Amino acid sequence: LLLSFEINLYAPIDLMQRVVPSMRSRGGGWILNVSSATTRMPGPAPWGGDERYERFHREKGPTIYASTKAALERMSAGVAAELRADGIAVNTLAPVEAVASEGAVDMGTIDAAAGYEPLEQMAEAALLLCSEPPAQCSPVHPEKLGDRVDRDPAIHQLRTHHAAHLGTECQ
Repeated sequence: LLLSFEINLYAPIDLMQRVVPSMRSRGGGWILNVSSATTRMPGPAPWGGDERYERFHREKGPTIYASTKAALERMSAGVAAELRADGIAVNTLAPVEAVASEGAVDMGTIDAAAGYEPLEQMAEAALLLCSEPPAQCSPVHPEKLGDRVDRDPAIHQLRTHHAAHLGTECQ
């Protein structure tokens, strides 16, 4: 339990605290935290015993992991508000499905029904969130990305699957 929070919440906080002074002295910057679609709440119970959500939680136990990522999203949103005046954009990016990293594959947390989020797509979305002027970023929900969906394939793919979480949109 503690290790999960240390890796997924405390480490990003520590890293942010270390880079913010330098970003302030340079007049701005970007912080991108990687979250998870496991933070999304399921539909209301009861679930069928064979439903994927219930099976995933019963067999893989992502509750602690999801809780740490939910805390990261909330912390990132608060820090984004705190640092906006400094020209520092803080975003969270959550893959729609499992990212086929070596760790996820080795742990067996990716089942046959899972789709895979291509690493290239995550990289494109990360670059998009960290390439616009930081002062132009403001909190929005992914549904409000407007014509960015048509202009950017990474955003289109993430939004199409209805599970992207972009802490901010750069306009």
